[in-house]
Amino acid sequence: MAQVVLGARTVVAVASPTELARYYEAVAPFYAAEMALRADLPLWRAIVSRVDARAIVDLGCGDGRAARTLPADLDVVGVDLLTALLPPEPGFEFVQADMRDLPFVDRRFDLAIAANDPFAHLLGDDDRARALDEAQRIAGRIVIDGLAMSPIDDARAGSTGLVREAALSGGVTRHETWHALGGHRYRATYRYLRDGAVLAEAAADVRAWSRDEPALRGRWPRLYGGLDGRPFDPDASAVVIAIGVAL
Repeated sequence: MAQVVLGARTVVAVASPTELARYYEAVAPFYAAEMALRADLPLWRAIVSRVDARAIVDLGCGDGRAARTLPADLDVVGVDLLTALLPPEPGFEFVQADMRDLPFVDRRFDLAIAANDPFAHLLGDDDRARALDEAQRIAGRIVIDGLAMSPIDDARAGSTGLVREAALSGGVTRHETWHALGGHRYRATYRYLRDGAVLAEAAADVRAWSRDEPALRGRWPRLYGGLDGRPFDPDASAVVIAIGVAL
């Protein structure tokens, strides 16, 4: 039986109608279909095996897709501020908490992973630094599949707006619009449509990672172009941040 722990030292009141809560409530019906477009789960398993991690914390675990893909004999704990994406039986131990104040003892884990970049929702330098401090305190080693924006896409977001589309299962189209707010921050709006009709709309401010990220200073991060360890390309919209570990 999976253990679910709710309300553990949560800094932000989850029950309040925050923009972030509304955002995830809106995207929840489409989240599994969106994640099905990704091919990252085998890469997460490979990373955990390669670094010989036995205790793993999945930060911002969402619906727990990364936590559930790891071998059952490992000690895996998922952490998220919200529960909108979490199934009734997550299949792993879940702790509801703020990444900036994690309820674990020092070095509780061998590795912290962030598979869908929950750091994107931390817009301030101090908040990001606090979350990274906590991850390093409880795990030491961190791998983040980070939100990145290429220079070309950033320019589009700063002018007419960056527009993307993706076809999901069930005849649903995801329409994205990104508008630059400055400082690597963006207003991201997602619309889900079927046959031209809008099924749901969600919007949130997010922050992409940059090479000069203040929160990374002094942590000696390694930047990669993907979870497979390929070299980082500053002209691409992909960055994996590894702290205390090499991919």
